[in-house]
Amino acid sequence: MNIGIFTDSYRPEISGVVVSVQTLKKALTARGHRVFIFAPDNPAAESEEDVYRFPSVPVIFQKSLRLAVSVPPEALTAIRQIKLEVIHTQTEFTLGFFAKAVARILDLPIIHTYHTMYKDYVHYITKGKLVQLSEDMVRVLSRKFCNADDMIIAPTDKVRNLLLEYGVKRPLRIVPSGVDLARFQLAAKNPEVRKGVREELKILETTPLVVFIGRIAKEKSIDMLIRAMPVLQAKLPEARLLIVGDGPEKALLEKMVSEICETGSVLFTGSRPWADIPSYYRAGDVFVSASVTETQGLTILEAMASEVAVVARQDPSFAAMITDGVDGRLFAGEADLPETLFQILSDHEKTSRIIGAAREKALLYSAETFGQKLEETYTEVIGLHKLRSRHFVRRIRRFILTRKLAPR
Repeated sequence: MNIGIFTDSYRPEISGVVVSVQTLKKALTARGHRVFIFAPDNPAAESEEDVYRFPSVPVIFQKSLRLAVSVPPEALTAIRQIKLEVIHTQTEFTLGFFAKAVARILDLPIIHTYHTMYKDYVHYITKGKLVQLSEDMVRVLSRKFCNADDMIIAPTDKVRNLLLEYGVKRPLRIVPSGVDLARFQLAAKNPEVRKGVREELKILETTPLVVFIGRIAKEKSIDMLIRAMPVLQAKLPEARLLIVGDGPEKALLEKMVSEICETGSVLFTGSRPWADIPSYYRAGDVFVSASVTETQGLTILEAMASEVAVVARQDPSFAAMITDGVDGRLFAGEADLPETLFQILSDHEKTSRIIGAAREKALLYSAETFGQKLEETYTEVIGLHKLRSRHFVRRIRRFILTRKLAPR
């Protein structure tokens, strides 16, 4: 099967969408399919086979992101020659709309994965003003975008329910994004990985280490983790927090740390190469997420595969992944976080059982399973598209016949 993935987010950008696209391409290729990526160009991008780049510019309110601004005349010709069988869009911006045009021109089935809870990101554009208006716009635009496709993929029930609330009428399928578990499992099995990172950061092997890995942005609620540290350290003075990543809130959070935390109790590493991320998971004793804006939360699965205990804020996106006290811990609000962390870091026997159960849970979200489910979904949407096309042709023929037979 020749599959075209159109995405406004791709390497060298680092995001959940990019990770999902890379994992999907690898999984589908392993199943014998050929996958073509259509993405914005980027000055830092390396050449890749079967990846087509479009001229782009940085997004005004988020310079690390880029949007395609033009389509070379030869692009459609190249796409015709590829002979795509299905189009899969990953984002709702310029390349998402270009993909719709390609699907119409070439009469191809098109499927879309709704990755982002845009209602939780409008603050980047509104700066706190006209928030309700912006959320209403998100609702309308999401509905129109999705209803123009043959089928929509939601990573979780949370996303599916939101799209139904928005008024999306197209068939909805729940397909969680998969994780390339092997790279995290490999780090988990090598004790030198944990030792090496801790030595690099000058953290003792016995130091209880809380880890956050991800984009340092408002919607991740990292400030909650920082405020939890003085409370946690009142019971566990040697505990430390490691924040791996970069983003617009980094300077603000560093200032907060200097004001409320003991010197050296919170460490910022900045951005790290994607290849090194499994090592930073493995360096920790517990991974924590306080975000309620995730559509799925791939970092939760990555931590589970890394054999690191997971603590997450209660949210529907984690409902299928975490059973509290069984394969992870959930906390309701900020007041509960320090005690939840203390229990994980002090009750070693129970934490060991949780880590073991989480390791098994992560297997359900393997890249191989992801590729298989998408393959089945593509086959389904190709069949649906053919039925719609035949129905449309029959309607046209009936209309023409009716016009011919009509009395003059």
